[in-house]
Amino acid sequence: MDKALVKQIADRIEQVLTETIGKEFGVTVEIRGGTFDPSGAFSPRLTLKQPDADRAVFAKLAPMFGLKVEDFGREVRLNGRVFTLVALAPGAPTFPAIVRDDAGKEYGYRLEPVKRALGR
Repeated sequence: MDKALVKQIADRIEQVLTETIGKEFGVTVEIRGGTFDPSGAFSPRLTLKQPDADRAVFAKLAPMFGLKVEDFGREVRLNGRVFTLVALAPGAPTFPAIVRDDAGKEYGYRLEPVKRALGR
């Protein structure tokens, strides 16, 4: 098993779980990362969330960071790349703004560049 096959399997697992468990229980299903052993073992990192859970947490934290609730999900251009603002991490004071790229990879960013990208 190689990484390309593992990616295909992870995508399929996410699709099947979304169509079954996700619909039945009203949760979103995400498989992001995990561990892959070249000998053939893959342990995906599975996350089940209630819809809008991220938005609710963002709404509570946004004022503490000088952001607005409406900033959740907005696109920001940082270092020539486009990201979506998806979360705030109060436990990460240096990089508290969490942004996601088109591939779904998340990065922590300093708050000031994100605010500038939002026009603040």
